[in-house]
Amino acid sequence: MRRWVSPPKTTAGLGLAAISYVVVDYLRHLSPTWHERLQPALWSILALIAVSRVPFYKHWSSEFRAAIPFVASMLFMLTCLLFEALSVRFVTAVLGLDWHSDTSPLPDTGQWLLLSLNEKLPETLVEILRAQILDCIIS
Repeated sequence: MRRWVSPPKTTAGLGLAAISYVVVDYLRHLSPTWHERLQPALWSILALIAVSRVPFYKHWSSEFRAAIPFVASMLFMLTCLLFEALSVRFVTAVLGLDWHSDTSPLPDTGQWLLLSLNEKLPETLVEILRAQILDCIIS
């Protein structure tokens, strides 16, 4: 019996697109002027390729079926955001804008965990965890 081996599927240049995107992004460090020139051109080329492949997509029916629950969930999240914003606005209007200015905020769960581990961990690890990482990154 002879088995037929299916030919390998081509990815239609996705690897080439990914490599070119990484190379152009890395140019930001090597030559910012080339990066500023090539990045919009690459984005335009990738957008044109994506738009040209739209008519040949085989799964539009399942995409449209999934769009209705997706849009419904987005509307639900926006409704929740609006409700929360109105609730906060109502609370600050009733209690005043400075009702919480004299109290310090409670630490979150991660801070409580680190505070409880201060006595159990070695001193060097505690100092590393207490380091101001964001100040080092920003400056």
